[in-house]
Amino acid sequence: MSNDDIAWRFRRSARVSDRSVDELIGLCRGILADGRIVQAEAEFLLQWMAANQANCMQWPMNMLYGRLCEMLEDSYFDSSEETELIELLKKFTGGELPPEEIANGGLVVSYSSSLPLDQPIPKIIFSDKSFCFTGEMCFGPRKDCAALVEQLGGKAVNSINKVLNYLVVGHIGSLSWAHSTHGRKIETAVSLRDQGHKVAIIGEQHWVREAQAALEGPH
Repeated sequence: MSNDDIAWRFRRSARVSDRSVDELIGLCRGILADGRIVQAEAEFLLQWMAANQANCMQWPMNMLYGRLCEMLEDSYFDSSEETELIELLKKFTGGELPPEEIANGGLVVSYSSSLPLDQPIPKIIFSDKSFCFTGEMCFGPRKDCAALVEQLGGKAVNSINKVLNYLVVGHIGSLSWAHSTHGRKIETAVSLRDQGHKVAIIGEQHWVREAQAALEGPH
């Protein structure tokens, strides 16, 4: 098999995986539509993921698949598990769609998934630290975010690498993302974090609060 054939097969596998993520996001949104999850819906979701298991072993699907297996291991789905699964699916799908007036270019996109965010939420150090941004920032254009980081003594960068300190995820998803709730930068940062690198993945709202506190200084 030639190198071109191998590369083509890798690209095809990636496209199939991407379609599975998008299909699963759609399924989860449908299940959440009435604000309830009954056992039959949880079982259907698990059956779908089991049938697509090869694509469910990577983030973010592996988080949902593993927890669903644990919930339904005893073939019983109680109210506490329903509450937990609702919250997990909301995190996976980004929750409700944002109103059009705050959506990108008048087109409704998703809120970003909160699944990749560090827990517990870390304290942010700005001085001599690197920051990368992804998604649409309610704070303002990317250049304004970079300017604020630099004002506080940090450095704004455009790409993910092993020495990145913080990936800041915009509250609103981006039309340029690979999926409606997350993109490649997030996937790369999660992979690096899982490998033990010290990249922190934080939400825009936390970044704004910490930046404001840093600007105001100690009281």
